[in-house]
Amino acid sequence: MNDFYHRRLLRAPRIATTLIFLVQGMGIGAWAVCVPTFRETLGLSNSSLSLSLLAFAVGGLLGMPASAWLVSRLGSKSATMLLALAYGICIVLPALAPSLFTLVGAALLFGLSKGAVDVAMNTFGAAIQTNWRAPIMSSFHAAASSGGFFGAVWIGVVFANGFGAFTGLLILTLVSLVLVGAAIRLALGADVDAAHDQNASAFAVPSSALMGIGSLCFLVLLIEGAISEEAKHH
Repeated sequence: MNDFYHRRLLRAPRIATTLIFLVQGMGIGAWAVCVPTFRETLGLSNSSLSLSLLAFAVGGLLGMPASAWLVSRLGSKSATMLLALAYGICIVLPALAPSLFTLVGAALLFGLSKGAVDVAMNTFGAAIQTNWRAPIMSSFHAAASSGGFFGAVWIGVVFANGFGAFTGLLILTLVSLVLVGAAIRLALGADVDAAHDQNASAFAVPSSALMGIGSLCFLVLLIEGAISEEAKHH
């Protein structure tokens, strides 16, 4: 089978995965813009608001190993589509919170779904890249970055027209679910997936090389988060 025909068969799952990355970015971009609004609406201090941001981060940490377990059972394709649906629904949850307590819970669920879909979609994307026989992972991450931009701009447009975070995030949730539905249809008959093992462990002790890479990623994300939080206060 030549590369052209082989890649033609993979075009649909590649588009499907791109859509999932786009949705993931849209949700995060919208969340970042809405955080100051949640503080004002609920009358929270910066320290109180930080609890919701911490809950979001904790949710992400819990979602990642849970996703690894699900991928090992269902395969990366099915896990990605299932978790993307959950993520799309969770986008609107913070806007429904009437108090700090419920905002913390909503942020925890949103972070949980975000961390989980991150692992699944990157695993599925890696499987597609392997079968594509060319480095295409950057195109998926570009879709996530573009989604972040669109999500942030969308919420800005909503606010500029006098509507609140609930309206913006609800519409974004509906759009996300439509895009995920399209992705599911595109990926339905795709004969590509990361190998899954029903007996696989959800956690394995990382090697020293992986620990080094992980530490570097942690520092990069820490800096990114600090810059993002500083921007929210200006």
